[in-house]
Amino acid sequence: MCLAIPGKILDIDTSCSLRMATVDFGGIHKSICIQYVDAEPGDFILAHAGMAITRLDSEEAEATLRISRFSQIILIPTTMWYEKQFRDSGNLTTLLQAIRQIATFPIRIMEVCGGQTYALSRYRIEELLPDTVQMIHGPGCPVCVTHEDTISQAIEIARNPQTIFCTFGDMVRVPGTKGSLQQLKAEGKDIRIVYSPLDTLRIASENPENKSSSSP
Repeated sequence: MCLAIPGKILDIDTSCSLRMATVDFGGIHKSICIQYVDAEPGDFILAHAGMAITRLDSEEAEATLRISRFSQIILIPTTMWYEKQFRDSGNLTTLLQAIRQIATFPIRIMEVCGGQTYALSRYRIEELLPDTVQMIHGPGCPVCVTHEDTISQAIEIARNPQTIFCTFGDMVRVPGTKGSLQQLKAEGKDIRIVYSPLDTLRIASENPENKSSSSP
């Protein structure tokens, strides 16, 4: 969820209050809200948590996808790789050579997670990339930016027996000063994992007798 990759808009649904689009992410089709992005069928967008955050020109999008496909084919041919393989100098040299061949014009890649931003800085990865590749540091996922007091307030809300509490999956285990949402779920509270703010609206409309809340 924390890496935004380009997707191509296939069609747009204007039958509801928000502009929704069917977006193709490498063969996987997702319903994405494009209410706040000026985009039409055939355009490429970056999406995070079910929301389009910007529109890309087709050349930039295709180049980013080529790099992504190359890393999957060359670096991960048969099995899932872990930290050791990604630190192998031979593997990294091969990937960097491919990036330099492809990145002959400006390419922007956004990482949303603060952990990824930290890794880019710690291992000085940006210094290895050609000048045409720009890493855009996003706002940070909820785990990175949410104060424990805010989590504690969320837990108090979720304790209400009439409340359906919606949250992204990465927030469930994060502890506040009074436990975690995971502990409340184990106690029988109605804690639901969503993949987009739009899921929260749907749950609220389907359960008008309950109070629906969501975490950051």
